[in-house]
Amino acid sequence: MSESQNDSLNEQTALELIARLIKNYEEKFELKSSFTSGAFGFSDPKYPAVRLEWFQNLERSGRIQKKNPALESLLEDILADTERGWQESQPADSRINWRVTVQHDDYYIHVMAVDKNFERFAFSLQTERAFKAGLYSDKPRPDCSRYEVVNRMSDLKPIFDEVYGIFKRSAENRQHQEDIDRAVAAERAKWEKRIAEKEGMIIHYIMIAVFIVLLIIITNYAPRVSKYFSTQIEIIGTVLGAGIISVLCTCLYFVTIAHFGLKIGLLKDRKPAPWLWRSVAVVFIMLWAILAFLGFKGLI
Repeated sequence: MSESQNDSLNEQTALELIARLIKNYEEKFELKSSFTSGAFGFSDPKYPAVRLEWFQNLERSGRIQKKNPALESLLEDILADTERGWQESQPADSRINWRVTVQHDDYYIHVMAVDKNFERFAFSLQTERAFKAGLYSDKPRPDCSRYEVVNRMSDLKPIFDEVYGIFKRSAENRQHQEDIDRAVAAERAKWEKRIAEKEGMIIHYIMIAVFIVLLIIITNYAPRVSKYFSTQIEIIGTVLGAGIISVLCTCLYFVTIAHFGLKIGLLKDRKPAPWLWRSVAVVFIMLWAILAFLGFKGLI
């Protein structure tokens, strides 16, 4: 921007220069939807009336509680010096001032004209939360993260450079942290899967070993023991033996199906599907009946 901007500008020129400045940082910026007309700082003769109308509208809408006239007059006298201090440090109010507003993520930036000649400007940076709260607040000035007044428009560029530099570093840090979080989550999921598979294989091998041991014991010793008992005991032993073998075989069936089901995606969230429980019951009953029948026939 040229040094000729120290001279007075008209409104249209000022808007064009501000829009050109902002588009260096926000390519999709549109001036028409971002400009709001209003008072030109506290030095504007109409500023007190505009400010009073703002707060009266808040009272009429019930956003703020209506004050007692006598108490309000007393408070105005007490806060007069404070108000003058506000006006010196923050001569433009982003709620009622002539301004161009641009949003970047969770922040609002206001560029406000402090005088009618468009020689001085105020820069205000607000969080989205502070911006929305300020619209319904009776505070003398809305809360802001940064507020600066410059004596010429060209002084706004270094401020924009610094603020958008902070935005860029913050976005890079956030992206870097998100990449780290995704990598950590992927590594955790990989190890959880490995551990689950290892635990599943261990249980699988244990069940097979137990099944083989019990089968050997029953096969070797059941015939010898049955010789010393009566027919009734033999019947009970045959039924119980068939039941025990059925239980072991059913457990082996369940572990095998669950293990391979997890591998090929049949089971969700490591929980057995309803059909698996029903099939376990069917397998157990059928094995028990078949083994008991074969036992009575002397085939096993």
